[in-house]
Amino acid sequence: MPALRTLFAYNRRHWLVAVLTLGACASIGGGGDDDGNDLQATPDGGGGGDDVGGDGGSGVTEVIDVAVPGTVQWTDTGIDTRVGEHFAVTATGTVDHGGGTASPDGDQALLNFGANIVNCVGHASLIGRVGALGDPFFVGSDNAFAATANDRLYLGINDIGVDNNGGSFAADVATDLRHTSVASRSLSVPGTVAWSDTGLDVAADQQVTITASGTVIHDVASNNGCDPTGEPGTSGHGANIIGCPNHASLIGKIGDAGAPFYVGRTYSVPSGASGRLFLGVNDSDLSNNGGSCSADVAITTR
Repeated sequence: MPALRTLFAYNRRHWLVAVLTLGACASIGGGGDDDGNDLQATPDGGGGGDDVGGDGGSGVTEVIDVAVPGTVQWTDTGIDTRVGEHFAVTATGTVDHGGGTASPDGDQALLNFGANIVNCVGHASLIGRVGALGDPFFVGSDNAFAATANDRLYLGINDIGVDNNGGSFAADVATDLRHTSVASRSLSVPGTVAWSDTGLDVAADQQVTITASGTVIHDVASNNGCDPTGEPGTSGHGANIIGCPNHASLIGKIGDAGAPFYVGRTYSVPSGASGRLFLGVNDSDLSNNGGSCSADVAITTR
């Protein structure tokens, strides 16, 4: 059973610990469809409406140490999530993947690589999923997210062939972080509109969580459509706004001139920038598009 520490004062960057006790396991979870190479950012807890305010988290954070072997596809953390519960993960160690060695951030020379489970991030990086069928997402050496479902948290290696691997990562998972709801909104993201204004402004220190569903038609003549993860196998498509993620996937940006980023079905990441949040489709030619995605956006602060 992994060691558990109870923190009465926690800061993701500085790790302030006032009291340490030994104990048993804690909780996190989520669910979805099991995808091979779809890029996912992180499981999130998003809500509808235009609600502002509200607090969450017990203020007593439990940090659970999890060993993630490089030879095991998915490691059960023993942690069960609650929808909207906030987590932070820090990780160290190295994994040998046959062609080299990777830190938890992965081998940066192999971002768009056929053996990746989560594409467009480093090969053999630390990844996660919530639930046995949840969308896999990048974790890396330092990440924070909110859960989208009540299920079990798994950590794993971004490599479909772990048999020839070695080494391991050591992950500290902080659970039940105190947070405050800032705003939330549900909106439609048409496949025919370059950027849809969410009407939400975010600050650089806030958490942005998005869950999305629906179908965007990226060729009305053939009625070819896809969910928010995009058309499978179209990384590097000539009409992509962001090269690596699948064509017609759900993307976002913060501010009119902000760098676009992949969203997909689930996204929960510290924003890192301030400004208006926009959502769009990873397609520079919208003339033959149709359909739409439905997105739930939640902004929280810790």
